[in-house]
Amino acid sequence: MALRVILYGLILCLAVHADQNFEDGETDGEIYTNSWVVQLDTHDESVADEVSASLGFKNHGTIANLPGYFKFEHEQTERRHRRSSEHHTQPLLKHPRVKWAQQQTLLFRYKRGFEALDEHISDARFARAAENRRYFNDPQWEHQWYFGTMQGDETRGNLGVLDAVKRGYTGKGVVVSIVDDGLDHAHPDLKRNYDPAASIDVNDNDADPTPNVNKSGNDHGTKCGGEVAAEANNNVCGVGIAHDAKIGGIRMLDGPITDEIEAKALGFNCDHIQIYSASWGPKDDGKTFGKPEPLATEAMERCIRTGRQGKGVLYVWATGNGGYSLDDCNCDGYTSKPITLSVGSISRRGYYTGYDEKCPSTMAVVYTGDIGKNKRESSSYLVTTSVFDQCVTSFSGTSCAAPLAAGIFALVLEAEPSLTWRDVQHLVVRTAHKNDPDGASWSTNAAGHKYSRSYGFGVLNAMSLINAAKEWKHVGEQLTYELPGTLTRDTAVIPSMRDVELKLNNDKDNIRNLEHMQFVLSTEHRRRGTLSFTLPPLRGPHRDCCPKGRLMTLLLDLKNGLLQAWNSGMKNPKGEWTVNIRDEKSDNDYAPRKNIQYDEAESQQRDELDLSHGRFKEDYMKLAARSFEEFPQRSEDEPSFRRELTHGRFKEDYMKLAGGSRQPNNVVSDESDWCRPSGSLQGPVAGCVREWSLVMYGTA
Repeated sequence: MALRVILYGLILCLAVHADQNFEDGETDGEIYTNSWVVQLDTHDESVADEVSASLGFKNHGTIANLPGYFKFEHEQTERRHRRSSEHHTQPLLKHPRVKWAQQQTLLFRYKRGFEALDEHISDARFARAAENRRYFNDPQWEHQWYFGTMQGDETRGNLGVLDAVKRGYTGKGVVVSIVDDGLDHAHPDLKRNYDPAASIDVNDNDADPTPNVNKSGNDHGTKCGGEVAAEANNNVCGVGIAHDAKIGGIRMLDGPITDEIEAKALGFNCDHIQIYSASWGPKDDGKTFGKPEPLATEAMERCIRTGRQGKGVLYVWATGNGGYSLDDCNCDGYTSKPITLSVGSISRRGYYTGYDEKCPSTMAVVYTGDIGKNKRESSSYLVTTSVFDQCVTSFSGTSCAAPLAAGIFALVLEAEPSLTWRDVQHLVVRTAHKNDPDGASWSTNAAGHKYSRSYGFGVLNAMSLINAAKEWKHVGEQLTYELPGTLTRDTAVIPSMRDVELKLNNDKDNIRNLEHMQFVLSTEHRRRGTLSFTLPPLRGPHRDCCPKGRLMTLLLDLKNGLLQAWNSGMKNPKGEWTVNIRDEKSDNDYAPRKNIQYDEAESQQRDELDLSHGRFKEDYMKLAARSFEEFPQRSEDEPSFRRELTHGRFKEDYMKLAGGSRQPNNVVSDESDWCRPSGSLQGPVAGCVREWSLVMYGTA
């Protein structure tokens, strides 16, 4: 399959309620709670009670779907605090029955809805086929163009759903759950298909996912649910993509969110739920990284291994609405996971929408409306349910994309229930329809499949997927192995406005067909927005991982980042793999510096090779002091002091000192102070790679 590359991070659109005093923890730092998640060496609840009581905690029981994991609370600790409580965490970690423990922090997740400008769709541009008008008596059915009900030029907006319905596929027997702010299951268009077994409220810890409609914006999950499973032929609103599927709601986005909360939501009852639809993530502002934390990751991977009686559940994720902020869904740890199906949005005529995000992590796209390129089409949005028994015709954004795709996959699983989660991914690659052939950067990957940064492998089509599924042979068991990378001090340093190549030779031959590849990276860099990655495959086009974005300028260390490559069908992944890491120019790189006095603290912020720390500190400080003493005045628009130190009369002494600091080292440890990024944006060291490896996934 085509190359699909990404860096862990995240994206979003509508704010989620959090503690009033801590609205933006991602900007201001982590916010710690008074709860801990503790993994014991037993599943025994009585042992958890004993351990918690002995250390001053209270056990609140096992975390759903994660045997051996318990939630402890410390009542003497503040519910919200800017500092971690290590004095409570360390005794937990030292207890002989405790395998792992972590204090929970608040996570900030945002809905990916996009407010449409027009409330109603005009009838003027709809050329409907007469034979399609009789299918359903629902009043808004005639506006559901994305089913494939139009004639002539409007057939571009065709997801192949009506063709599937005509052949009897309606999602019967398939269970879909919307992970969001709740589901108004009393809505007349949802109540028949509502499934309590697929529903839970993890915010208030009860079984009813009904949203708190006293808060504005809590209609998002109900809108998503109607797209999937609104009842047909009941004279109410419109028709769901899989109108006979069972629909559940997992209320998660209407309260404080922690890793434990996400784990409960994403791992809930996955032997019963077959498809999870998620239209949320971290902030779509071009600056925010985010990814599933350890518990949520474990819950999802467990459901992939054991859910659907071992076939694995489907996690369908919206790519994000950060297009207007130049956000990049490469930096999204949810859509970039190998186990998720990330779906983007295109306009009715098949063009790129302004809010969608371009990146190689996108698997496919669906029609959700919006004005396309050249503004040649009317504003067309989606019909769905809302709270207070309402019907809306103005739902748009990538929030629409995930439930539309979930409904399509429900039709496919009805047709072929034996499909595994990996089977479905392979089918998407082989059946997606190519849209906008002249306007997108389509390229052919190493496996011979067309791929675009804007559209993934193309547009989902229900009937094409079903036809292919009928003939599909299950993929073999997935094999995995990790290749640790090596570093020297030369390859570990990321130079300013230059690139560095990391190379690794794969001499293994147990994987003959590569499905996924992950590049695991731990690095420090002075500005995320100037760091980009390219992962060239053995054959086929290069793929940028996290290209420089206009707003991506937060000072941030990248720890345990993840790049992923989608290469299903690539033969023989043996050979040399190269990752190119580049520091690019930022608009602020050459801002004038202020004339400030030299001291050790300032040296730490602006030294060239960070020689002011470690075994070269004393010599460096003497050299810098001499430079300042003999050249005290510095121009406002040129870093003359630094230039004099590195290129002027002190150049020879400085270069000797720098050369001595660059002795080869096979492993770069966290204690290597020289590896810190230069505080000065003009310094030659932009960042440093601490550790890296490649993880291969595929079949023999």
